[in-house]
Amino acid sequence: MKKISLIVLGLILIALGLLAYAFRPTPAPTNTIAEKTETVSGEKTIISEKSKARFEIYEVLRGSPFTVVGSTTNVSGKITFTSEGPKVSEIKINARALKTESEGRDRAINRFILKTDDVANEFIVFTPETVTGLPAEPKALESYTFTVEGNLKIAGVTKKVIFDTQARQTEDGSIVGSAKTTIKYKDFGLTIPEVSFVAEVADEVNLYFDFVAN
Repeated sequence: MKKISLIVLGLILIALGLLAYAFRPTPAPTNTIAEKTETVSGEKTIISEKSKARFEIYEVLRGSPFTVVGSTTNVSGKITFTSEGPKVSEIKINARALKTESEGRDRAINRFILKTDDVANEFIVFTPETVTGLPAEPKALESYTFTVEGNLKIAGVTKKVIFDTQARQTEDGSIVGSAKTTIKYKDFGLTIPEVSFVAEVADEVNLYFDFVAN
């Protein structure tokens, strides 16, 4: 009986240890504000802190349809207008800073899905290659629809994606717009832990980037 009690106690301690590991605080995100507010000369336009990256994925939560939405303003990048047309720099999104409606969900996304404990996975990075459909000198107040094709890196895996984008230049010279693409999370080697209260999770994730560039 004593031996059995010791075994049970050991199992309880192991379980408590695993719970403590799973629910330990996630690493704090690196702040990219310095990159956004740096002094820039010429025709470079810095993506501002008013910009937001977000994702949406459908699931059935506790028997009811639910759309999970996560977002962050911890993004950085720039746009340069040249004689050859507009060029968009590498866009960095801090995955550790993504927030949903639930702290528990945020921990699961960081720790078990995006694995941002690894510093190599802290940033989701989009590296544009071609911008199609946008004139070299967009006119103020006019709205333009175009595509941006490039490489998206999530948790160490890179895939080609195309963002459908709308943007316009405001009277003060800022550029405002939004971009959207749809991916399959399994294409990036991501897995979503199975839990009893989530009956279904969609294969596809919608990614959005609502941007303001000064």
